[in-house]
Amino acid sequence: TIGPALPATTLANNCYQDMYFGCSSLTTAPALPATTLATGCYQSMFNGGCTSLTTAPALPATTLAANCYQSMFRKAALTTAPTLPATTLANNCYQYMFRECTSLTTAPALPATTLANSCYSNMFYSCTRLNYIKCLATNISASGCVSNWLYNVAATGTFIKSEYMTSWASGASGIPNGWTVQNNPQYAITVTGDTSYVNIPSTAGEDSVVTITPINGATRRHLTITVSGDIPVTINATDFSFVMPNHAVTINVVYDSSSHDYSQDYFTLTAIEPTEFTYTSQGYGALDYSLDNGTTWVTLAPASMISSTYTTPTVNAGESIMFASTSARSVVGFS
Repeated sequence: TIGPALPATTLANNCYQDMYFGCSSLTTAPALPATTLATGCYQSMFNGGCTSLTTAPALPATTLAANCYQSMFRKAALTTAPTLPATTLANNCYQYMFRECTSLTTAPALPATTLANSCYSNMFYSCTRLNYIKCLATNISASGCVSNWLYNVAATGTFIKSEYMTSWASGASGIPNGWTVQNNPQYAITVTGDTSYVNIPSTAGEDSVVTITPINGATRRHLTITVSGDIPVTINATDFSFVMPNHAVTINVVYDSSSHDYSQDYFTLTAIEPTEFTYTSQGYGALDYSLDNGTTWVTLAPASMISSTYTTPTVNAGESIMFASTSARSVVGFS
């Protein structure tokens, strides 16, 4: 059974509440295009045992209202959760939203940093197969915001958190016992070229791996990488790796102009999440980039004595961008 079209983009309080409650034959949900929600608008919309509904409709709303998604998919057969893009939450907005969705294994990413009263309360209660969640909250002081939100989930799993968040409790109202905790990954970076030395702060913070590898077994490495941020580093004989925080970080690439081989010295950034990279010229030479592994090069910033900032096209998750510079110094910042 397929539900009727629901094209409205201006909603009213409780407008779709209980609309498909207990519809066990519903296989395809209607599109829900509204981006601004009303109080209780989708409350219990697919609640009560929509046992044939495995895929949720897209939920593009970024302006939420109290109770807007409360119990929306409770006891549904969802195998994939919809993306939840809102970064500003409302009281009870996601309360009970996926309660008892026993086929759900991965939670939608939860990007909001400040939570609202009861916003995630019981959100994944008894999602018995749930084993992965990424929650970037740094302020969970709101009343009941994570009360029992991960009660009776899988015994083991992975919890991705903000590296700046240190107040998560353990258990059903925090991070489940037995789960592995990781800080939020951002980027993996590979630098190929005759690399020089690396100057990196050694304060705490972790996220992603960066590997520098000199080409052709070079012993004279003349590319200097300086990374600013909370980045611990492990240095081996000819390569090193470090992990990077998820706030803005600057890479300073310094070439020895007397021996720099522009045809071989470049570095590659691979986005773990969709990313736009920014380049600050600092009044030096041009910076070129390639989105096809070096087959085609595009000038991002021309040679100039004027300090300017340029932004690359969006690099999607899993895709890479290569940079090559004709200058003695390039600075590529990203966040």
